[in-house]
Amino acid sequence: MSVIEKVVIYLYTLVLNASNRHTQERFQHSGETISQVFRQVLHVDCIGAIDGTHVRASIAPKDQIPYIGRKGISFDMQFTFVWAGCEGITHNARIFLAAIKNPIIKFPKPPKEKYYLVDAGYPNMKGYLKPYKDAKYHLPEFRRGQPPSGLEEIFNRAHSSLRSVIERTFGVWNNRWHILDNMSAYPFKVQIKIVVASMTLHNYIRKKARGNRIFQIFNRNPEYVPFNILPNTEGIPIDTHIQR
Repeated sequence: MSVIEKVVIYLYTLVLNASNRHTQERFQHSGETISQVFRQVLHVDCIGAIDGTHVRASIAPKDQIPYIGRKGISFDMQFTFVWAGCEGITHNARIFLAAIKNPIIKFPKPPKEKYYLVDAGYPNMKGYLKPYKDAKYHLPEFRRGQPPSGLEEIFNRAHSSLRSVIERTFGVWNNRWHILDNMSAYPFKVQIKIVVASMTLHNYIRKKARGNRIFQIFNRNPEYVPFNILPNTEGIPIDTHIQR
């Protein structure tokens, strides 16, 4: 089988969440071959992925512990860092601190005079800037009510506007890969790889296909945030920071 056909089978499964049987019929290969090809390409794609959303994972009852991943997102709507597999019951800030302090994880720390925008649950420290506490923050609050008043609300409005790239990136990502809606056919370790691999492909499409229809919807409105990005269920939570 050619490399091109293997990649097409893999993308067909990710985009449509096609079953093994459906893919067998479409490409005229055995179920074992389809399974082997999917895992082979997945392993090649999965290279590594920071704030939060859940991807629905299917786990045996005895193993049902929410897992969390960290990933970074650039203002160009690309994922810059993923760390999947931590227990989701741990507080976000605790996992974040573990990620930036552990040299093995290779978290891309901000260069000098640069910073990440983080939400109120994270520490306010050099290189990581969070909004003012007890001040209006989320964009819908400003749209429904009065414009920002005072320096703290003005700052929070700008902070929130920039961080909305997280939700927009999640929106594009989730709308493209239907397999994220239901991965019950795969073991949990494979489900984590699927999540990371789909982010890798997301970045490739963003770089190579600027006229892509799904990205264009979000490009037309830089502050558009989709209503329902991912189902709010236990699964693979993924945290996202933004890198300049």
